[in-house]
Amino acid sequence: MFSSQVLSNSDFYTAAFPSEYGNALSGVFDMRFRNGNNTRHEFSFQLGIQGIEASAEGPFSHKQQGSYLFNYRYSILSFLQYIDPSMKNKIPSYQDLSFKINLPTSKAGTFSLIGIGGISRSKFIPEQDSLKWETLEDRTQSMLNNNMGAIAFTHQIALSRKTNLRSYISGTYNSADFNNGYLSPSYEIQPQDSIKQENYRLTAGIMLNHKFGPRHTNRSGFNYSRLFYNNDFQSVNPFTGIFSTVYKGHGNTDLLQGFSESKIDLTNNFTVNAGLHFQYFLLNRCYAVEPRVAIRLQLTPKHSFSLGYGKHSQTEEVGVYLTDVVVTPEMNTQPNRMLDFSRSHHMVIGYDYLIRPELRFRAEAYYQYLYDIPVMPGTYYSLINSSGGFYNDTLTNGGTGRNAGIDLTFEKFLTRQYYYLFTVSLFDSKYKGGDGIERNTRFNANYVINLVGGKEWTIRRKNLLGVNLKASLTGGEFYVPIDLKASQQQHSEVLNDQEAYSQRLPSFCYLDISLTYRTNHRKYSGVWTIQVKNLLNQRPANGYVYNDYNQSVEPVKSMGLLPFLSYKIEF
Repeated sequence: MFSSQVLSNSDFYTAAFPSEYGNALSGVFDMRFRNGNNTRHEFSFQLGIQGIEASAEGPFSHKQQGSYLFNYRYSILSFLQYIDPSMKNKIPSYQDLSFKINLPTSKAGTFSLIGIGGISRSKFIPEQDSLKWETLEDRTQSMLNNNMGAIAFTHQIALSRKTNLRSYISGTYNSADFNNGYLSPSYEIQPQDSIKQENYRLTAGIMLNHKFGPRHTNRSGFNYSRLFYNNDFQSVNPFTGIFSTVYKGHGNTDLLQGFSESKIDLTNNFTVNAGLHFQYFLLNRCYAVEPRVAIRLQLTPKHSFSLGYGKHSQTEEVGVYLTDVVVTPEMNTQPNRMLDFSRSHHMVIGYDYLIRPELRFRAEAYYQYLYDIPVMPGTYYSLINSSGGFYNDTLTNGGTGRNAGIDLTFEKFLTRQYYYLFTVSLFDSKYKGGDGIERNTRFNANYVINLVGGKEWTIRRKNLLGVNLKASLTGGEFYVPIDLKASQQQHSEVLNDQEAYSQRLPSFCYLDISLTYRTNHRKYSGVWTIQVKNLLNQRPANGYVYNDYNQSVEPVKSMGLLPFLSYKIEF
């Protein structure tokens, strides 16, 4: 969704992030769009085997400082079936648009309009010859449509030399529409699932920055969000075989958040950031008061230590609260309407060593304790393992979890036409579900090692040849294994609850490489790019499914090597 053509410097917060950010447990990615060029018009167009990309930026008038910035991408990836046979009859495509309009004024402040939207489509066409059916997938027809959009209008003005006011209104939208069915021997589609989900959010907020003195700056703010939800899930009843409504829900509610945070320089080398975040969920009147504090000690110009603590809380997807479960044709219920926040305590300690102006080493150790996590009583199930979905069972805030680890970063910034970044993350992640038994979380991969680097060479004094590499080694996630015997008896997939998250997927190593050649001319530049993702053609299992055709458990393989070729012109 986010193109590098429009992004400015963005912040990625983990651990005890500042009190400005709320309703999140693990991290915040604060994405910022840059302003367009306000002195001259610039355009670019890229054409590749995966699609097109076009961007434009420039001033509205040479008499003002206002600017515009637009970026559009369209891609249809049907060519993948010629590279990977498993992609046959699978047609994914997407398109997205990003923009920013920036309008500074002499007395009224700066106005900005920012937007981003995207549409993705994927469909699977079943094999039309029943003699070639070997798996359930061969006779499956499915369609998945995802839409997302966000728009924000912001205003920033200096009230005085020491005070700055920022206000905004924004709206976000996302939806998912999924349908699937099976082709019968008589070549008629038998519907199995139909899922339609929509979420809207309208937010208004205000933020005030004030500098009390050379050593004390405060930032305080407040925002109000109106949340909307609409969902309809239909499926085949496994006992009756009837296609009917399983659950549906719609409605709206409100979330209020406020914060205040001060940065205080106690000495030239000792800084304290302390604040408080507050949030109130009007649907069920849950509230949270969250203290946050971070200190930084600069021992020498090259060495510094940091220490932080934060209490955090988070609502679940609105559908978890508002989904109506069909009890009888005449009666529905909302079993999770009164769920409390999921909450956590997060502690972190870090060390920074600036080896040279362009070379840095950082180590950070953390511990997070999570509590009040929604779980299903008497089972292993916990929302801590969820990556989104639908819930029509009664949940309670009885779960816990813990994450502990250390992150190491060794980074060389771009100088002398090359850069690199090496990171190591070692961690352990456990949870307790509704049965009180401690298990690995789904995401307990234990280690993630990344290496990113690039080098440029100047050719003929004005052209550039570039090479970029990315290597990643990651441990496998844990999963709930399939009970083969029970699946064979019931002719459908049955999970082995007794062995939940006791087995893990294989680890995997990915290597991506890209080659670029830029030719610079007086009025335009051209860039040829060859990119190969997954150069080692690694295809680890992403999971396992039960195949009733041969009554066995089979792995779901990820995609292999993916080449891309494109040409971009900038003028």
